[in-house]
Amino acid sequence: KEMATKITSGSIFSAGAVVTGVDADAPPSPEPEPAPAPVSTSASNLVVSVNGGADVYFYDIDNLSGTPTYIDPPQSTSNDQWLYTATSDYNGTLVLGDIHIYTAGEIFIYDVSGSTPVLQHQLTPFDGSSGDYYSYDIAINDRFIAVGSPRDDDDGSFSGSVYVYDRNDITAQPIKLTAENAESGDRFGRSVTFTTDKLFVGAYITDEGATDTGSIYVYDINDFSAQAIELVPPNPSYRKFTGYSIDSFGDIVVVGSYGIQDGSLYVYDATNLSSDPVHLTENLSGKRYGEYISISQTHIATTAYKHNNNEGAVFVYDRSDLSAPAIEVTAPQSDLNALESYENMVFGLGGVDLSENKLAVGSVLGGIYVYDINNLSSPSNTLLNNTQSTRLVKFV
Repeated sequence: KEMATKITSGSIFSAGAVVTGVDADAPPSPEPEPAPAPVSTSASNLVVSVNGGADVYFYDIDNLSGTPTYIDPPQSTSNDQWLYTATSDYNGTLVLGDIHIYTAGEIFIYDVSGSTPVLQHQLTPFDGSSGDYYSYDIAINDRFIAVGSPRDDDDGSFSGSVYVYDRNDITAQPIKLTAENAESGDRFGRSVTFTTDKLFVGAYITDEGATDTGSIYVYDINDFSAQAIELVPPNPSYRKFTGYSIDSFGDIVVVGSYGIQDGSLYVYDATNLSSDPVHLTENLSGKRYGEYISISQTHIATTAYKHNNNEGAVFVYDRSDLSAPAIEVTAPQSDLNALESYENMVFGLGGVDLSENKLAVGSVLGGIYVYDINNLSSPSNTLLNNTQSTRLVKFV
């Protein structure tokens, strides 16, 4: 098949799209619709997954000191539950992703409009196989749910894919996307996010300009059969891993590039993809800066959990002035003193997320820390103290 031309330095090219899993006699995607009415972007709950992803708790954001609800999704295989991902439309729908170990993975769709989450749907890939890591990342908007499956093998081992579900007919067979220029090991689908009219997909081990530099594919959600745009940030380099993480707010998209050298964040305007992204970095070689990211209306946050000999840190940027220095947030000194070694904390491993006015950070030991975004000097709440192995921290 024809391979796409490799272009770097913020330029774009048409990479194409392979769409499967739809009726051959039906249109490949819905007809364009008018812009949806504004929806809430304010979280009312916090969901966390701990103990390697085996235990999931659901907190009321206005009562974080209260007792959380324990979420116990059905298990398809004993000792196989890895609740790793969550996303929400902030209007009563929560989607949890369970990548599993011995199966393809699955998602659970909950109604969270009441005080207790109610399971509505449990979905698995129509063509999945063991080890696909279906649900490694999930995105939702008012029309679709996109589910990444970065170890799917349609175009070679670990080439990756994304399943796109129609929320108006959630049990129908989804559209399946794979990159036209896919190769083994690309991990297409490791990260996904929606903007107003686009779907961004990370493929963090593509070789566009350098080995394993990574790239991002951008789809028109009104026509998934149209050619995708592939973005390669400026200065691709060896094992940069661009697209390992992606998050968005409105039409602003943040792409994480944790790299084996200095990590980076790239901030794109989805309405003007021909312009170079804003580049953020703290020049932290090997500290995993950019692996976990979050964006809100006012801030951008990323972890560097190997910083300071694995003590870990989170860097918080003010979106109104991205040229200003970031605020560096670390675990409370009292909690660090309680450990045999600061290296046990790994503050930021397991996730970071921003709500309208809060920052939540996971850690390997110490629990989940929640901060007032206007007072990052100390956490306002510490949840699940001395918790082992946080896997998910997400406002919903």
